[in-house]
Amino acid sequence: MRDKKHFTWSWRKAVSKSNMEACTKLLLHTLANYMDAGGNGAFPSVATLAKDMSTTKRTVFKHLKLAEAAGFIIKTRRITEAGAHDTSLYTATWPKNIPQVSTLDQTPSEGSEPDSPPSAPSAPGLVHDVHPTNTNITKKRRTLKGSPKSPSSSDLFEKFWAAYPQRKKAKSKCLQKWRSRKLHERFTEIMAGLKNLKDNCKDWHEGYAPMPLTFLNQERWNDEPNQPAPKERSVW
Repeated sequence: MRDKKHFTWSWRKAVSKSNMEACTKLLLHTLANYMDAGGNGAFPSVATLAKDMSTTKRTVFKHLKLAEAAGFIIKTRRITEAGAHDTSLYTATWPKNIPQVSTLDQTPSEGSEPDSPPSAPSAPGLVHDVHPTNTNITKKRRTLKGSPKSPSSSDLFEKFWAAYPQRKKAKSKCLQKWRSRKLHERFTEIMAGLKNLKDNCKDWHEGYAPMPLTFLNQERWNDEPNQPAPKERSVW
């Protein structure tokens, strides 16, 4: 159950402990400054976020996509009464792949340090070894048996290729470009940008997506859809 009094506090702790890029974490902590205690009500403009972070709007767009793909925020587009685009609304969410501990257990009690991190259970797959000469020191080693194998660069490329819309050509050249530029390291970013364009760009919905090789060469996953995708209308 979402704790409206302490959710943002616990959420910020989870952001800090995540393995996201430093700039993505900075973006989320900046957004938190505009949220209420329950993680709601943040609608700063991209320009405002860029100013607060001392960066560019392009960087803000990039890391908003990464944060949304990681499951830490939900972005809701807003329209004014006149039909114009307004600033988006951002809501803090808890990623599905991170176990949520009760916020009542995490919030600082009276007399405790407010910034001290809450105790967390040991990560799965870790074995605690007692130091041979000092029993007060423990070492952690990760067990290899049964650990999942990380997907290869080619595996991630195949996922990208399967998700890409029509006009699939020059697959071998695309794979060569993928490997030479080590794009597997940016897989999450690329897939978030691709999904954004597929869902929200009118040109893409009408079949005018760029060739995959062009998409990779020009880093088109950073593009912002300049036209909203047409919404399906119910037929009565």
